[in-house]
Amino acid sequence: MQWSTFDCDEHRPKPVLRMVIDAHISAVTECGKTPDGMHMNYMIGGGEFMACGADDEIIKGQVMPGGADYFRERADGVGVLNAMYSLKSDQGQVVNLHNTGLYVTHEEGKALEADGVWPLPKGLYRSACRPVFTAPEGELHWLNNNVFTGLVEYPTAANVIIRIYQLVD
Repeated sequence: MQWSTFDCDEHRPKPVLRMVIDAHISAVTECGKTPDGMHMNYMIGGGEFMACGADDEIIKGQVMPGGADYFRERADGVGVLNAMYSLKSDQGQVVNLHNTGLYVTHEEGKALEADGVWPLPKGLYRSACRPVFTAPEGELHWLNNNVFTGLVEYPTAANVIIRIYQLVD
């Protein structure tokens, strides 16, 4: 590598939208403050997903009830996402998903949260994730062999929308 020729735009992967997940939150458990921050469990009660498969076919299915986001708020106010749940395609294929990431609130958003406002309006926070899939042979097997990133939105207190992008050359 010639560091003198380093270019930030060189070989930059392009994100391609591959999946949208609408997860429904069924319950929230405040676990309390621990040495590494405040912990809360957001139980996933279901939801829907749509994916664009390896051959560009549309795959639809459900978010299976029973998973959770084991959320932790650090001392600096940044949220750490740690969600584990399963998806089931309309054809019956079950895929496990481990999704980690960060939730960062802007100053105006922090003030609104302190006043009990949730969810925050878009633009007052940013949330991104790194989903990792474990899929059996079949229509969603290609998820195992690719790198993804995601953007997380909170349209209501009971819904989380995750847009998942494949990073391609």
